[in-house]
Amino acid sequence: MYTGFIAAGAGIVKGGHITEFYESDISSLVYALLGIDFKTRDGKLIPGILQ
Repeated sequence: MYTGFIAAGAGIVKGGHITEFYESDISSLVYALLGIDFKTRDGKLIPGILQ
């Protein structure tokens, strides 16, 4: 299943584009934005999405 994902605000690269993003990657992004060092088993932080 494919869907869209939009992120905006402090810490997010303006005008960035990612080609593939899984639901399990959302937690990695949220933890990084909050400054929490937590390694998820399945998710990964997509390079180039954070400033």
